[in-house]
Amino acid sequence: MWVAALLALAAPEVPPPAPPPIDAASDALPAEDLRMMAATIGPLTATQPIGGDAKADKILLLGRQNGTPVVSGMMAVPPGDATPAPVKGTLAIVRSRERTKKGQAGPLPADRDFVAAHRLPLYLILVGKGSTQIWELAWYEGRVRHRPVNNKGAAGPWLD
Repeated sequence: MWVAALLALAAPEVPPPAPPPIDAASDALPAEDLRMMAATIGPLTATQPIGGDAKADKILLLGRQNGTPVVSGMMAVPPGDATPAPVKGTLAIVRSRERTKKGQAGPLPADRDFVAAHRLPLYLILVGKGSTQIWELAWYEGRVRHRPVNNKGAAGPWLD
């Protein structure tokens, strides 16, 4: 009996098969629950101070834990700085910024470039005096597309 126990301890442990990777570069539509989460928490973070009079764009990394959407990270970056590359496991990015230019009504070229480079959905929250705009940018149909999202998370038509 003790021989069987020694053999069991000496046998190499076979790891379970790895789950299939999440294909962040797919042409699939972004998950609706991530969009609704972005529409709910993005505007709340946009106007939160970071200390003193400093202005900053707030970036939230969205992922999943046991199938439930979670904020897996957050950071503040100076306005105008590029969105940092996402960490492994990130499924979507929420970027909240104050509209500083009169007439800024949508995503900037840098926002589109980020989505093209990383193939991850980007939810852009633009906060101005008395108004908030939400935009969803995604790699869809082989290119970067964007569409407006209302404050309840419902998306409008895709635009180019």
